[in-house]
Amino acid sequence: LEVLKSKKLDSTLLTEVGNWFSVQKNLEESSFNLNKKIAEIKNDILKIEDELLPYNVDIKSFREEFSDKIENLDIKKGEFSGKKNQLEVQKQLSHYADALHDGESCPLCGALEHPNIVEFEDVNLELSEIEKQLKAFENEKNVLQKNLLDIEKILSRKEIVEKQLQN
Repeated sequence: LEVLKSKKLDSTLLTEVGNWFSVQKNLEESSFNLNKKIAEIKNDILKIEDELLPYNVDIKSFREEFSDKIENLDIKKGEFSGKKNQLEVQKQLSHYADALHDGESCPLCGALEHPNIVEFEDVNLELSEIEKQLKAFENEKNVLQKNLLDIEKILSRKEIVEKQLQN
């Protein structure tokens, strides 16, 4: 009996060994789950980065590039608006010149005689082209602003996902 008692293992030691194995198993499961979650987050980041590919932008400088493009469009739009205003004035003057008749007073200066009536070309076609170009500039600007907003949203989502990876 004494020999058997000496060969008997301590029950607290068996409990501690059992607890250690349980803790070890839990740690391995937690580590596996964390690694799986990290892989999913990295995969999400890659998918988000793929969403940026169609825009073909440099993430570090795209804001400046878009700002420059929009500014250039605004400059062109201003130039074309100036041309449009000049053509509209010319069109109106042409209308006044066509309405002049000897003996009737000029609506601009009041003269009754009109010895040198200015002849103007028809500017309707040119006005139409300028208006089309102005609309094209406006559409291009809207597309740029939409793309800028889309890129900002994508980058914001990427930043949120990257913060999850850090936590």
